[in-house]
This record gives sequence, structure tokens and C-alpha cells, in this order.
Amino acid sequence: MAKILVTGSAGFIGFHLAKKPLMAGGEIVGLDNFNDYYDPAFKEALNEILERFPGYRLYRADLRESEALKKNFSGK
Repeated sequence: MAKILVTGSAGFIGFHLAKKPLMAGGEIVGLDNFNDYYDPAFKEALNEILERFPGYRLYRADLRESEALKKNFSGK
């Protein structure tokens, strides 16, 4: 199974998109900036569930900020 990038992984839709492959043993890279579109506490709670899966890795960054993406995904 391939590693999958899920943007907005701590939001309602992203959480559900990430959880299903994780339950099947997949690998998910989550990307979320934890903005207040949804309650940030709610997003933190959803992210805590995803973090229980060994195949999950979260990057806290905004997809629109190219420097943050380069830093997170450069492997350095």
C-alpha cells in the first residue's frame, strides 16, 4: 500500500479519509494548520485518534506556505 498525503487531516473530512487506510495498516502523512474553520480543540481530539496508528505522521503547516512545506518535506 502506498503512503498517502491527506491535507486537512485533523478536520472532519480529512480525519475520515485518513482513518480508513490507517485501520487497514496503511501509511498516512497528515498535513493540517489547525485553523479555526472547525474548533481547534475538536481538531486536536481527532488528531489524537490518528496518532494512535503507527502509520500516521502529522506535519503542522499551511498548504499555502511553501517554505513550511519545503522544511517539513525536505527530509532534513
